[in-house]
Amino acid sequence: MRKTSKSVPYYIVILIIVGILTTRKCVANGMKSMMACENGMMYIKCPHNTLQIQIAQASYGRELSKKFVCQSNDPNVVIKDCGVSNVKSRVQKKCDGKYECNFKVDNQNLGYFCTNVYKYLIVLFDCSKWNYNLSFFLSLC
Repeated sequence: MRKTSKSVPYYIVILIIVGILTTRKCVANGMKSMMACENGMMYIKCPHNTLQIQIAQASYGRELSKKFVCQSNDPNVVIKDCGVSNVKSRVQKKCDGKYECNFKVDNQNLGYFCTNVYKYLIVLFDCSKWNYNLSFFLSLC
């Protein structure tokens, strides 16, 4: 007698995933964040070299509310509010799908935004076995 396998309908799988995600307080709870100052190095690594980096958000610039982040001893460095630029796609190109990545935090890598102001980069990421779009899951928060 031959056994036949039955596949689970895709809509059941989607409902299960949505149910699991929405029962958590926020999908972003399990994510990690890294910060690096301008002209410093951003280094992101997933544990055990088995999980892949998935960038959820990346912003580069300076907000007045974070005036104590990345202070400089150089009197010529300007620290003022100039907003932040969404650099997610630039960071994704450098890191998504890799076990680790590093790059210099500067205008050449992240775009010439808010010149003459000492900036910082904040990256929100996850380490996963699967490549998926985190933007969708963040919208559930």
